[in-house]
Amino acid sequence: MEAASRFETIILFVKICIVLTWIDAIVTYVGITFFGGSEGHPLLAWLMSVIGTLPSILVYAIVISAALVFVTHLCRVLHERLVRAKKALLWIIQVLLIIKMVTVTYVIIAWIVGITLQLI
Repeated sequence: MEAASRFETIILFVKICIVLTWIDAIVTYVGITFFGGSEGHPLLAWLMSVIGTLPSILVYAIVISAALVFVTHLCRVLHERLVRAKKALLWIIQVLLIIKMVTVTYVIIAWIVGITLQLI
């Protein structure tokens, strides 16, 4: 795989991760606000108790998105200098994408199950 093509793959993964982060934030907000329940992540749950649901979810989504953009920028800077670092960053981004997909899938399934149980 050519270096430019690999970097485009990294950019694609970052975009997907950012979109999934914001989908997760929206689904979390809707689920907590309209259907009740609580956040499973202890740090985010604590932040919600301190500053509220919407602000804490926005902080979460902004921090994750900024971290992904930073990693991408770092990857761009290291692109020509450190081939091993670029491969490691690609692996990290892929792991983040898998974690985000699992998280969003879990939230959506829990939401569907919650709605189904309310209909019964």
